[in-house]
Amino acid sequence: MTTQEILARRHMQQQVRDVARLQVILAELWDRTMDPADIDGSFLRFQAQASAVIKAGRRSGELTAQEYYDASKVLAGYDKPAPDVEFQPTETKANRAALHATSVANAKKAIANGTPADQALTAAKAAMLRSAKRRILEAPRRRIIALADADGDTRGWARVSDGKPCHFCAMLLGRGPIYSAGTASFSAHDGCGCSAKPVFKNDRTGGWDPTSRRLNDLYKASTRDVGGFWRTDYAYAVAHPELSLEELQAAFDERHAAYFAARQTS
Repeated sequence: MTTQEILARRHMQQQVRDVARLQVILAELWDRTMDPADIDGSFLRFQAQASAVIKAGRRSGELTAQEYYDASKVLAGYDKPAPDVEFQPTETKANRAALHATSVANAKKAIANGTPADQALTAAKAAMLRSAKRRILEAPRRRIIALADADGDTRGWARVSDGKPCHFCAMLLGRGPIYSAGTASFSAHDGCGCSAKPVFKNDRTGGWDPTSRRLNDLYKASTRDVGGFWRTDYAYAVAHPELSLEELQAAFDERHAAYFAARQTS
């Protein structure tokens, strides 16, 4: 692992740790505030305080991302500072909307369908925490991407795994590392811990790291002859870390063949 890869990984880990601390605050706030007998009223009180926590987390994440970008550029050997890019607006309405859509709205639907209020609110709390993580980490990701897109010394940006990517994130990591404003936006789901890193023009790795190379090999093995099996193939690979790429390729081929054979006989 190169020094740049280590720096990118440490930045991702710091962002995830910082969000985890905020999630503890949000969870405690939820427990203190939410009332099963007054879901709408108690949620409004929770929402007002929670959106402030998310706002602070987003700004803190942006500042951490700026520090990381500056350090990464110096490490890459460039004397020219990072471009002067304005920070994103607060987006308070978006924070509030995300909290409502992923938590209390679903809780009320579940209760209407017969789910006990306590059980529905427990599920809503978990959904709220995942949504808050996405909202908070979105800001530093966007900061890095905005800087990379405006910097003439970069080739673009690359996704950084949080160490345990889901099949969706693993697919994006495996497709290749270089993105720019003209090719793609950063796709993230609720609970996603992936980060972004700049890829400078003198980077000999081209933005690849051991994780993305491994996932690229897996993705090619899964889609070599036929598509549509990535989710189950990736789950199989995660469940069998002891297998080599060649052994996984053979297992994928066998699983694909068995699937089509079963369809022909059904």
